Amino acid sequence: MISNPFPSGITEPSGNALGRQTALGQNITFFNQSPKVAKQFRWSIGVQREFKGGLTVEAVYMGDRGYNIEMARNLNAQPLNTLNADNSRTVAQNTNNTNLSATVRSPFCNTVSGSACASGALYTGAGGTISRRQLLLPFPEFGTITTSNNDGTTIYHSAQFSINKRFSKGYGVQAAYTWSKWLQATEYLNAADPKPTKMISDQDIPHRFSMSSFFELPFGKGQTFFSHASRLADAVIGGWQIEGTFSYQSGFPCRLVHTAQRMEPLQGISSTLVVISLYPTVNRAWASGSTRLHSFPS
Repeated sequence: MISNPFPSGITEPSGNALGRQTALGQNITFFNQSPKVAKQFRWSIGVQREFKGGLTVEAVYMGDRGYNIEMARNLNAQPLNTLNADNSRTVAQNTNNTNLSATVRSPFCNTVSGSACASGALYTGAGGTISRRQLLLPFPEFGTITTSNNDGTTIYHSAQFSINKRFSKGYGVQAAYTWSKWLQATEYLNAADPKPTKMISDQDIPHRFSMSSFFELPFGKGQTFFSHASRLADAVIGGWQIEGTFSYQSGFPCRLVHTAQRMEPLQGISSTLVVISLYPTVNRAWASGSTRLHSFPS
């Protein structure tokens, strides 16, 4: 094997010798010759109010729209008029699927022997029979014909609220909550659909809450301890803070999975993160997660 890694020889590329028969019976992928640059448009508006005692409250709305997003497209998809549109597994749907899967004599072979092509195959690998599903494709002599387009879009809306309180003794507390909704249309529900389907983004996090606080350690000049420290000592022991952060967010959506004619529920992972930091260096952090059910909104 080492001395002759190709014992059956190497198949030479046919180039354009086959003319229009080139790549018949194969899957084809080609580059979109007129691609567009994906774009993002973002906008926001907010209000902020400072109250007595160092209390600050803020509310912000932010939106984002993406368009001209590149996505894959199969040009040789099953036509929609050959599919059954019933919402459940009906007798009509089963019958339609059976008819599409049934085989008939292949028009890409001159002489058929059983299910094999005895002679006159239009392309290498052509059999004596072929499924009705394949013959109903726009280009039945090929497999999938994949290219790309720029029909993908996304839309994001969020409301962000925060409250910040700074105390005079060298510590402060901040809390923030974000409600958001992220929709995307970057894939086709059926390969032959004229437009991509609009759905909840796989990166959507509807709810996120975070809370943090910091405390300045009372060491160094002007502090409770070592207030008369030298400049060198103050550079080492002064200016340190301890900060703690807690965050909780709902989980990312997961796809519906069809198993044994049963639809599994949409699930996500709700995550909780607790971080304790000692600045300017990080001390340690803990993280945990839990399962939470989610569903697509209408």
